[in-house]
Amino acid sequence: MLILVSKVTSLQETQCGSVRGTSSCGGGPGFLLLVATFALCVLLGAQLLKAFTIPDPGSSSFLAVGLVAVVALLFLINLLDHWSTLIIVPLLSVGAYLASVWVTKTFVDPADE
Repeated sequence: MLILVSKVTSLQETQCGSVRGTSSCGGGPGFLLLVATFALCVLLGAQLLKAFTIPDPGSSSFLAVGLVAVVALLFLINLLDHWSTLIIVPLLSVGAYLASVWVTKTFVDPADE
């Protein structure tokens, strides 16, 4: 998933550079691409969780992707351009998915009861 996000970001910069003459898509286009990338990550994560028969995979994936985004923006913002991010973000993602599955299994009532 990290490679996909990296490719989308690269495409984003290329498109903004050709349309606006800058690598930043601030405002409307940038926000839409950010939301699309977030949604794509949630959908791919949900499909992977569904393959492992995790209950409520959509909620778990949404929580995990949100956790990774928040932690990355709060604590890793200065490292996002560094090579170590290729190690840190996947490890953070695994931890976030494990935590979100645990939260979902622990605190969400089963639908069958």
